Amino acid sequence: MVRHPLPPRVRPGRRPPRRVPVRDSKESHGPALVFTADRGSAFIAAVKDGDLRARVPGDGQSGGAAAVRARARPHRACGPRP
Repeated sequence: MVRHPLPPRVRPGRRPPRRVPVRDSKESHGPALVFTADRGSAFIAAVKDGDLRARVPGDGQSGGAAAVRARARPHRACGPRP
């Protein structure tokens, strides 16, 4: 077993040099956004300051996630056509 100085449940990750991966902590094996170090710092600062809002491209409006889902196309069922 590899020992490291991190607190329990925190694992060192592999990442490209000078890159900052950001992932939902509830989905530890899910996808990650990868930023350059300076852009990652700016993204984290914007999240902490509450400066980010969900937007639908091209409509000029902003809103929460519910607004984005309401404007999304309806889900099509999978399976054979009748």
